[in-house]
Formats: sequence, C-alpha cells, structure tokens
Amino acid sequence: MHVDDGQQLVGKDVLASSGDRLGLVSAIHVALDSDEVILLQVIADADLEAVVPATTARFDPATGDVTLPYSTDEVRHGPALRSGVNMSVGETAAVFDYYHAGQVDLRGRSLTERVTGLGDVSATGRSVRPLPPIVVTRPSVSPASTTFPDAEGDR
Repeated sequence: MHVDDGQQLVGKDVLASSGDRLGLVSAIHVALDSDEVILLQVIADADLEAVVPATTARFDPATGDVTLPYSTDEVRHGPALRSGVNMSVGETAAVFDYYHAGQVDLRGRSLTERVTGLGDVSATGRSVRPLPPIVVTRPSVSPASTTFPDAEGDR
C-alpha cells in the first residue's frame, strides 16, 4: 500500500478480508530512512493493539477504509502491542513472518534494536512511530529448487 501521507490512515476503519470491521488504525510505523508506512496498529481492545503489515493492506480513498487480506481470527490472534510502544527489528520481523507478508533483512542487526527518539515525521504526530532502518523483502521460491509432495503425499 502506498499513500502520500501516512498520517491520513490514522483513525480509518480497518476491515478483514471478509469485510468485517476489525477496528481503527491507531498508529502507523514508518521506516526511519523514508516515510514509507511499514506497519499499522489496529485498536483491538483497551490495552492491546493488533499489528499488521501495511505492505499487504489496501487503502480506498473513496471510502477511507483500509482492507487487509487476512481473516478476523488471524488478526485477533496475531501479534499485538501495548499502545504507544516503539517496535524493535525482531518484533517487526515477527509480524511479517506471522502474516507471511515478506521478510525483514536482519543481517548485522540486533533483534532488540529500536528507535527510542522521535524522528522528524513523528514530531508532527504522536501516532507515527519510526522503525529502525529495515529492509522488507518478499520471499521468492525458485521452481528448480523446490519439490512438492505428489497426490498420495509421497515426498
């Protein structure tokens, strides 16, 4: 999902793949070295907020809805954070892994590395939380190196 101003997502309705309403976007997480929205926080209950990849979400400017390609159960049972918390590189990687939405390049990074200060983007809105410099890649599978079980389940 690409939006010109990630702040416009805060307060928008979030829908599951079925169209069920999951809640509201309470915060966005942006890459420190750009203003690309990487993750969305969705109000799940009073204390915990679901965290979902923004890279797989679809924003409809006409309705203002953010639609996720995940079921209600996947989001409700997925990774969650306490409100107002900045995420570490390891936590970000866990979110992408849970949703099979790509991989975070962890080479040379501490899993606990996080941004504690507010960046320039965050100074204009508390609902924007910067992430450490990370690279999110889509996993690729080479057909030549992959074998699949046949119909009988033999390997």
